Amino acid sequence: MASRRLNQIFPYLQQKHQPMKRSIVEMFSNDYSWIKLFVFRMNFSLFDYRNRTIKKTYETFKPTIWIITNSWSFIIMTIIIFCPINGGKTILNQFYGEILDVKQTYISIYEFIIMCITIELMCFFHNKHIINYCDQFMEFFVINLPVYEPKMNVEMKKFLTNFYSSAKFIAISLIICNIILIIIGLPYCFGYLIVYYLDDQINLIEFIFISLHSILFSIEILFLACFFQISGALFIFCILFFQQRIKRLYNILSLLKRKSPSSSYLITQLFWNHFHNEYVKLYAEIYRFNQSANITLLAIDFMSRTSIIAACILCRQTQFLNMIPIIGFTNFFIFVNGLYSYISIIPAYNDKCCRSILQWLARSQFTKRKTRNRSIRFHYYQIRIWQKSLKSNLFIQMIINNKIGFTCGHFFHINRYKFTELILLNVPLILLFYKHVYYY
Repeated sequence: MASRRLNQIFPYLQQKHQPMKRSIVEMFSNDYSWIKLFVFRMNFSLFDYRNRTIKKTYETFKPTIWIITNSWSFIIMTIIIFCPINGGKTILNQFYGEILDVKQTYISIYEFIIMCITIELMCFFHNKHIINYCDQFMEFFVINLPVYEPKMNVEMKKFLTNFYSSAKFIAISLIICNIILIIIGLPYCFGYLIVYYLDDQINLIEFIFISLHSILFSIEILFLACFFQISGALFIFCILFFQQRIKRLYNILSLLKRKSPSSSYLITQLFWNHFHNEYVKLYAEIYRFNQSANITLLAIDFMSRTSIIAACILCRQTQFLNMIPIIGFTNFFIFVNGLYSYISIIPAYNDKCCRSILQWLARSQFTKRKTRNRSIRFHYYQIRIWQKSLKSNLFIQMIINNKIGFTCGHFFHINRYKFTELILLNVPLILLFYKHVYYY
C-alpha cells in the first residue's frame, strides 16, 4: 500500500533513468581544451583542479601571458592612435576613419577599449580564484554537475544536452563568421595602408606601427568573439541547469497539492526527505555559484550600458560599415536583458513554491482541525504531526526571505520585478539620449 502511494505521489521517482548515449560531463570534457584557452586562459586539466594540483609553471600560465600581452599591447597602441595631442586629428585616426568610412571612428574604438579592459579585469579575477581553488565556475563543472547528472531524469538530461549541442553549433558558426571577416578585412586594411605609404601620407615608422596594430586588432577581435560565444553559452547552460532543478522541485509541490491531506504522515515524511533536502542543496549551490557570477554579471551589465550609449551616438551616421558596430552593440544589450529574463525565472519559481507550500499547509491544518476530536488529543502521533507542522511554517518563512537567485555585483537582486523596473528605466533613457544626440 505504501509503495502504491509512493508511485502515485512521486511518479517521477520511479521513472527509469535510462542512460543516454551522450553524457554532459563527457561533452564538456571533450570541449575543455578550447574552454581553458579562451575562457580560463590557463593550461591545466580538470583532474588538476579537482585534486588541487595545478602547477605554477610557465606552461600553466603560457596562454595567460600571451593573451594579456596581446590585449594590453593593443589597448596601449589604440590609446596612442585615438587620443591625439591638443585635440588635433592624427594621421592614424584619419587612416582608420577612411577605411571604415566613419567620421567618428573613436566612438566605436573607445567602446571596444572599454570592453577589452573590463574583460581583462574580469579574467584576472577568475584566474586568481582558480589558482586559489575557489572559482565557482570550475566548481560547478568539476563537482556539482558530475554529482547531479546521475540524478537527472531523461527529460531534463535531454533538454540540457540538446541546448549544449545547439549552443556549441551556434558558437562555432559565429566564430567562423568572425574568422572570415578578419581574413577579408586584413588584406583590405593593408591595401589602404600601402596606398597611404606610396602617396607619402605616412612614413615607414607609421607604416610598421599601423601594420602591427592591425594584426593585434584582428587577434583581439577573434579572441573576444571566442570568449563571448563560449563563456556566454556556458553561463546560460549553468542558469538553465539551476532553472530546471527548481522547476523540478515545484513539480513535486504540484503533485503534493493534488493529493488529499488525509494521507498526512507519509506525505509529510516524503516532503521533508525529498523537497526540503533538495531545496537546501540547490540554495547552497546557487549561493556559492553567485559568488563568482555576481562579478561577471556586474561586468556585462556595465558593458551593455556603455554599448547602447555608443550605439545611440553612432545612429546619427548612415554609412553601411557603421551599421556593423551599431548592430553588435545593440545585440549585446539585448542579450544581457535576455539573460536577466532567464535569471529572473529562478526567483519566480521560488515564489510559486512558496504559494504551493502555503496552500498545502493551509489544507493540512484545516483537515487536522476537523479530525482532531476523533483521535486521542495528546497521542505521540499527533505530537509528531504538530512538530512537522511547526517545522514547515518555519521553513516557509525562510523560503520567502532567502532571495534565491543571482545578484548584479552587490547592487541588486535579479528577479522579475527588478527586470521589469530596468526595462522601464532603460527604454525612456535610451530614447531621450538618442533624441539629445540626434538634434544636437
